[in-house]
Amino acid sequence: MDESEFQVEFARHLGAVYQAARSVTGDPDEAQDVVQDTYLRYAAVPRESIQSPRALLATIVLFVWSMAMQAPLEGIANLNVTPNPSKAPWYFVGLQELLVYFDPWIAGVVLPTAIIVGLMAIPYVDVNPRGVGQYPTMARRGALWVPTERPFAFRKV
Repeated sequence: MDESEFQVEFARHLGAVYQAARSVTGDPDEAQDVVQDTYLRYAAVPRESIQSPRALLATIVLFVWSMAMQAPLEGIANLNVTPNPSKAPWYFVGLQELLVYFDPWIAGVVLPTAIIVGLMAIPYVDVNPRGVGQYPTMARRGALWVPTERPFAFRKV
């Protein structure tokens, strides 16, 4: 693709690129800067590797904007002051919710250990010895969940 075809292709998506940059930045001048950076980055990409120009341009706009924007940070932490209410990070919300209903020993040690051990035991729970050691087939539909007489089935060699 020569330079004129490249400019025609970029001009076809220029409105969408500017609209995306304007909606992300909120400032027309900053949006123009983002569009210019997008043009330069788009020009550096080999043409044969582009399958969706609009998706590539949107990705470049978001990348350029994220590099130009300063992240909103809070002030320096004071170890003597605990924020009220003190909350756990999002990945500990379930554990914090368990602390409301159970003793800390049960909610923090016993239940998480039981859950992890239970998840590790799932591959070993099987009531149908047919097809053991193979990827589940039609003969083993739903065989992993309810142990009855043979909770640990192994293939005899």
